[in-house]
Amino acid sequence: MARSIRWSLAIAASVAACVPLASFALADALDPNMPHTVSVGAPKGAAASDRVDSKRTGLSKTKLPSQPKEVFRRALPSGTSYAPLIDDQGRLTFALTTSLVVRWSSEGKELWRVQLPASTGSSVTVAAPPVILANGNIAVVTSLGELVMISPTGTIRSTTALGVSTSTGVREGGVTPLALDNGGIAIAANRTLIELSADGSVRARATLDEAAAGALLPGPEGTLVTTASGTVYSFKPPGAPRKVGSFGGALRKGAVRADDRTLLAVVDNRRIVALDIPTGSTHTRASAGLLLGGFDGPVAVGKGGTAVTGAYAGLILAFDSTGAEKTRISVDPSSGFGLPDGGAPASSTSPMAPPPYPGGPGFGVLSAFPTVDMRPSPAVLVDADGRIAFARASGRVGIVSPEGNMTLLGERVCNRPGSLQPAGNKKLLVTCDEGTVVLFADP
Repeated sequence: MARSIRWSLAIAASVAACVPLASFALADALDPNMPHTVSVGAPKGAAASDRVDSKRTGLSKTKLPSQPKEVFRRALPSGTSYAPLIDDQGRLTFALTTSLVVRWSSEGKELWRVQLPASTGSSVTVAAPPVILANGNIAVVTSLGELVMISPTGTIRSTTALGVSTSTGVREGGVTPLALDNGGIAIAANRTLIELSADGSVRARATLDEAAAGALLPGPEGTLVTTASGTVYSFKPPGAPRKVGSFGGALRKGAVRADDRTLLAVVDNRRIVALDIPTGSTHTRASAGLLLGGFDGPVAVGKGGTAVTGAYAGLILAFDSTGAEKTRISVDPSSGFGLPDGGAPASSTSPMAPPPYPGGPGFGVLSAFPTVDMRPSPAVLVDADGRIAFARASGRVGIVSPEGNMTLLGERVCNRPGSLQPAGNKKLLVTCDEGTVVLFADP
């Protein structure tokens, strides 16, 4: 019987080896005689990816602080364009605008720094937001078209040539990779999708009709990919990318996986749109009025699927699944909207005020309408209790309680806040483009 089973397995393996792979997919064979240890499941940590998790919900796994105090303020060796990663031990990992990746302890002490590999005469930078994988490794896509795996102790484990140009990612922020539940990683660069195993070997490759944008997301049947025009694809090797639907407009920052069947995205900066994954149908959950200046997405997903986001006019807004507005709070009085409900139009008194929205006659210094600062602010964070953490382009940072009360952490925490990340229970990390890092926590 055992001999018969062995013959059956051998025949099955031979048949499988003869099945041709489609032109869009590549796979690397594994040696069955070599032992492999593979960590699977979701990566551990307070923020294993930008926007907290692989679904990009902006929902903290722990409570945000309610009455935070500044714990430390440190400076990185250079600026950073990407949100830091926080692992399950509270350690902070930063990908800098130079060729360095730096890790700090939870107290802000440098543990190590890694120089990204580059060929002679070539410069290298990070081309997409880094992510933590299930095994704790940090995955970094570089401008030289390579994937570099860095161990938790700061050792380069592997370097894989992706076979595609990633240089445009440096200018455009790149597409956030996806840490897969099987321990591997999915990467998008321009129109190319690539899946790799935990050791960095390429398992599959596919080509889209247009360039990916925003972030890759976990889907019910493979990896979900959004494009700049709003089209959504699902990719599950060895099949080709399958069109799921379209948001019907431009996505500046990609989408969010709100629940098992719903994607949410800010479309054309003006609408919050929900897309039903099984059917591809869409509906507009909310639209930004003229005075709001548009939504400063992406959204965070709060309790019950509530979509929370900021508006350029200095407001925090929340909408439930029916589109009903649940929250409207003014967090930036410099915008001219001083009342909790946005207030009546107010005049600007500074001739040096930022360009108004939309910029035509009737807005600005001599107008009854306020000017609106159109510089993008970091996306908000939420927790399960309903707290909201925000940072404005002006440097203003604060916490909004579930009751709608605001606690200001500082009028100007730094010159240009770049990201917010939860850093553990009742801790909030603010990272600034120029390299300033500030940790706030409840006493």
